[in-house]
Amino acid sequence: MPLELKYKEDLGKPKQFNPNFSGPISKRRPRDICCLLLFIIFWVIVFAIFGFRVVNPSTRGDPRRVFQPMDSYGRFCGFDASQQVETAITWEQITKIRNLADTTGADTDFPTKYASYTVDMDNAILDMTDFDSLWFPATTLSLDDCVCVRSCPDFSMPNGLDEIDLTDLSLFGCVCHPDFEYLTNQTTSSFAHGDCGSLGSGSYGDLYDKLCYHVVYDSVSSIVLANRCWPSDITSIKSEEIKNTIYELFDDSSISSLFMDLPNSWYFILIGLGIAVALSFVWLVVMRFFAKLLIWATIWALFLILIVFAAFATYQAYNTYTVYSDLSNPPSAATRRLVIAIALAAVPWVAMLVFIALLCFFSPRINLALAIIVEASKAIASMPTIVFYPFIFLGLAVICLAFVGVTILYALSAVEMTSFSGHRDWNLNYYDYAILGLLTFFFYWVSFFIMGVCQTVIAGAIAQFYWRRDKNKIYWLDIPRAVVRTILFHLGSIAFGSFLIATIAWARFVLNYVKKRVKAMNTPPAKTLMRVINCLMYIFERILKYITRMAYIEIAVYGYSFCTAAKRAVQQLLRNVARVAAINVIGDSLLILGKVFVAVTSGLVVAILVYFISPTGSSGGFIAPMLITGVVGYLFSHLFMVVYEMAIDTTFMCFVEDVEKNNGTPARPYWCGNNLRAHITKSDRAGI
Repeated sequence: MPLELKYKEDLGKPKQFNPNFSGPISKRRPRDICCLLLFIIFWVIVFAIFGFRVVNPSTRGDPRRVFQPMDSYGRFCGFDASQQVETAITWEQITKIRNLADTTGADTDFPTKYASYTVDMDNAILDMTDFDSLWFPATTLSLDDCVCVRSCPDFSMPNGLDEIDLTDLSLFGCVCHPDFEYLTNQTTSSFAHGDCGSLGSGSYGDLYDKLCYHVVYDSVSSIVLANRCWPSDITSIKSEEIKNTIYELFDDSSISSLFMDLPNSWYFILIGLGIAVALSFVWLVVMRFFAKLLIWATIWALFLILIVFAAFATYQAYNTYTVYSDLSNPPSAATRRLVIAIALAAVPWVAMLVFIALLCFFSPRINLALAIIVEASKAIASMPTIVFYPFIFLGLAVICLAFVGVTILYALSAVEMTSFSGHRDWNLNYYDYAILGLLTFFFYWVSFFIMGVCQTVIAGAIAQFYWRRDKNKIYWLDIPRAVVRTILFHLGSIAFGSFLIATIAWARFVLNYVKKRVKAMNTPPAKTLMRVINCLMYIFERILKYITRMAYIEIAVYGYSFCTAAKRAVQQLLRNVARVAAINVIGDSLLILGKVFVAVTSGLVVAILVYFISPTGSSGGFIAPMLITGVVGYLFSHLFMVVYEMAIDTTFMCFVEDVEKNNGTPARPYWCGNNLRAHITKSDRAGI
């Protein structure tokens, strides 16, 4: 009796035999035009924002305001007066300094000398052009006060100021501080009244010199990271929590050993990336010829691990029993220990029984999953250039997302800011929230849209291979044809699907933002509720992504609209739940194993090369090249595995439809390859 899949009416009827069907249909029409128009409208809006915030000189933002450090008085380090925020320190603070000048003894002529100035000097103290680094003067890294400095301290202060040569100005950091009284009241500070460098020009130059001093605090030797001074010697920090957190990261010896050879190791990194690409191809071959061996070896390894764990737990429980069995009246603690030991011994045995039951149930489906993986490997081998298409779409995604990202950055930098102890805060109004919300949503939409286009193209090419009788040739035009079909007819459907995913992803982003901003949500019940909601939304997002991917396969083959394709895909998946589970578990296991294999192997090869060839490799300089190669190699292998994952899903969906439409007779032969065809016969006998 031929294989006939059982189904329920509410899961839809299986597709019927069509003698004229031979792969992705050629007669199509554009679908979901409204979604495509909405997508285009969003692009127009983003271009308008780009012109307003990036191109227009009078309204453009300044991205440096997002990344450049800000001191405790609202001044951006490295900015001139015209670029400072309105809330930064102004002439009112300077007046206080002028009134204190004669009492401090710094310059008795200060009030008289500048009494004649009647010009507006609101911006006099705002010019931080030469002061581009942020320094926390206290060794506790207290955030109560931080100032912009010309350069970070490159020495550590001895035990007392008496050991400092106060005439040697090279030992002092040049600090431009708005509060002269603060400086003079520091018990561990000393001042040298020398030229700290001109911060301004014209008549304001002398005034700047009175506000900028060569200063020594409890300074420690520092390194500069992201225009911020970080102590080289973490042991000088009094806060143990901060010290333990950043010790390895900012310790001078750790940094030097980690990055000392990086500038001279770029060619090793390139070699490692080439190895990662080659290993990705090797893994594709391994998936084709050794997938069954890998999977069954993994299954038996898990089984042996359970046996060993069960035997060990049983042995421990037996030892516990023998210790307390001789006691006539064992204490309650001993009884509890014995019960716990027996329970722990029972867990692995129960797990092993469940494992055996699942293995017996899924064994035919595991064989089916392996056959589908082999068939997907053949499809990729018939069009080898398909593995490079994700890189093309990656380049397109980088260009588009960089454009949107730059627009977001400029829009954010144009928002009014305030400063509190060196931390900036954004004063967003409803207009700013609307603009930034739209841009962040569009960022998600564009990323999922490009991913959807890539998945639809791959699905169309793989489906063309499946629904072909001759599978032994290399076909070069399948991918270009899939690209043309996708662009001409299905961008609207992809825009619809990506819009749904982007909505959920953006909602999660907004939820996390609100959780951080609203203090009322920091209570334990609110935190728990937010975690539950976030978890549920994450699960829903993963399910929606999977359904959308399957819908893209239906779109690539039959040219449906998104809703119709999603409905048919869900019905088909529900009619084959056990097979879907087996395919996902087996396929995902092999793909993850492949990514780890490529990343670890390429990273180790680069580490060995740097260690034995580079002069500083043996002293730790191999670590950074190894990490960079491993991470980038993992990303490269992920792009290859995206093709394989989509090929497996497409082959599976085509196989299920093939079984539903045909029965293997000469009038209705199967379209699948010999491996899958043989498996259908076995499945028929097994009653799957």
